Amino acid sequence: MATTAAILTLSISAANAASFSFTGTNQTQVIAKNDLGLGLNGQTIDFISGDKKSTSNGLSITGGPAKVTFTYLGFEAGNTNFSANVGGTLFTNKGTGASTVNATATVNQLIDGLVAFSFGTTIPTASAGEIFNNAGANPASANYAIGYKAISATSYYVLFDDIASGDRDFDDMAMRIDIAPVPLPAAGFMLLAGIGGLAAMKRRKKSS
Repeated sequence: MATTAAILTLSISAANAASFSFTGTNQTQVIAKNDLGLGLNGQTIDFISGDKKSTSNGLSITGGPAKVTFTYLGFEAGNTNFSANVGGTLFTNKGTGASTVNATATVNQLIDGLVAFSFGTTIPTASAGEIFNNAGANPASANYAIGYKAISATSYYVLFDDIASGDRDFDDMAMRIDIAPVPLPAAGFMLLAGIGGLAAMKRRKKSS
């Protein structure tokens, strides 16, 4: 009984320990003209261009499961861009249904590994494409890039650069990603309480 309770306690602790890790490609950029008010100008960020993006690099979660919250921070771009998650489009910057700044979307990531999200362009068609944090890019072009800037162990800025005008200001679309523990279901707490009760009964029997 005590062993089972210890295992469950360790599982809860592991969930609480979820944090980000980043594997890069030795690509960095000093930000000079980011117009989104994130305080990044003058700072160095990591980035991965589309020709180097793969399933072996990017932003990952370790010590999960984790609740992942995406917050849309805006854009400064002529192109029509979007960010997406495995569950479908999260945010778009233009047109019908364009996202509002500070809109959020939340998903649960139950296993460790690369966070499932992407950035892409739909208009103009000559620039259409998508770059995935959890995969490669289509097309695998250096014209696309995702910038990464750590805020804390559980928060990151992720920044899209679509190279529409040949710049590297990483403000064509931006999100903040935050992770938190996945709440343990009520049944889990009931199970822990039951195990604790049984252990207490066993101790009382031994002492009588």
